Amino acid sequence: MSLYKVVNLIIDAEEMPESFEGFKCSGEQEPALRVRYVKSAELSGEVEGALEINDIRTGRLKGGWLFESRRSGSRMWVNDDYSLAEAGEDVKKTPLIWRFFMQLFICGRLLDEGVLTLHSACVKLDGRAYAFSAPSGTGKTTRAFAWEKALGAEIISGDRPVIDVKSKKICGIPWDGKERIFNNTSAGAGAIFQLRRAPFTRIRKLTDAQKREFLIKQIYFPMWDGERAMKAMVLISEMIREIPVYRLFC
Repeated sequence: MSLYKVVNLIIDAEEMPESFEGFKCSGEQEPALRVRYVKSAELSGEVEGALEINDIRTGRLKGGWLFESRRSGSRMWVNDDYSLAEAGEDVKKTPLIWRFFMQLFICGRLLDEGVLTLHSACVKLDGRAYAFSAPSGTGKTTRAFAWEKALGAEIISGDRPVIDVKSKKICGIPWDGKERIFNNTSAGAGAIFQLRRAPFTRIRKLTDAQKREFLIKQIYFPMWDGERAMKAMVLISEMIREIPVYRLFC
């Protein structure tokens, strides 16, 4: 078995997607999460209260949550406290689904640890992390790469860094969007920018109501799990108090 560390969680698994290679760690700490691969037949059964989000169908099964890719048919079962995941061995044949299943599993537990996933491109500059967040196609990654080229910033994540609200750190993770940037690095949060396209460059403060309205649309919510969705809402309120959020026109 190998050990991996994502933010503050140690994961025990015999194998993980290739993007996790840079997150391997030593065995100094007790694993909080475990991943097992089982025969697909062991994950059979009809889910209760099934909900479909994009390609993934999820619902209750055997005292936990069952995730199924409608495209590949691969399944993963996760227990209620997101400490154990059992994935069908066939998931390894579809790396994109395999990585996404691990993301769903780990992000669910990260909410218990006070950690949010923010749809953004994030850079580290002078020891601080800055996240550019906006709907897809607005220019988040373009702005991050511009800071890298012009200012010497380091890319933390191209699409989905996580924010440890208590420690006010932004961290790289082993999953991402099309940019496929999997940097195992972190930095104290400098600011979060709501990116807006404009024929000028300007920055302005947002009210708490504006911050909340914006972040709710950009933060990961496990909509199938009401308890953890509420945890995400509470964490957003805490983050608004702890981390500066601005609107950046550029």
